[in-house]
Amino acid sequence: MSISEDIRFQKHEIQTRSSQVTAAYDRIETTIARICEIHTHLQKSLSDALIRFPSNANKKYLSLNDLLATTIETSLIKLSLMRARAHQALYDFKSPTNPQASMSGAVSFAYATLKKEERRLDEEIRALNRQTEEYEVMLKLVDGEGGGFGQVVEDWTRVQKEKEECKRDLRRLGWTGD
Repeated sequence: MSISEDIRFQKHEIQTRSSQVTAAYDRIETTIARICEIHTHLQKSLSDALIRFPSNANKKYLSLNDLLATTIETSLIKLSLMRARAHQALYDFKSPTNPQASMSGAVSFAYATLKKEERRLDEEIRALNRQTEEYEVMLKLVDGEGGGFGQVVEDWTRVQKEKEECKRDLRRLGWTGD
């Protein structure tokens, strides 16, 4: 065999193999296209099946969720009823001995009394502040700025003021002592 025949043979062999590769490539592409088509169809079928036939576990969870929602709603209704009963029992209470006396009247009276006490205490605070200012002016006249006697009086005044504030706080909380 000569070189030219050998080249022709090799060329023919290359063309044959090239056509085989092209045919194999075409078969692969066709197979991939079919797989993609089948995959899409199978995925759609699976989704449809899951929608049409939900699992038993799904039904169980849906039932449990419905039960829980109903329980919560029932509890809220019970709480609302209890609140309404407590409100009615407290604010609609009438004294058996004096039917004119009611809880709402008592609350209104207590509020008015506390407001009156608050105004009196505010006036007392203003009076004490005026007295304190007058003492400070007198101290400056007698002792000057920063004297030892002034410090003692200033401390005593502060202690008295804090003592009165504590007493007012205790009275507001219901203390009836000294």
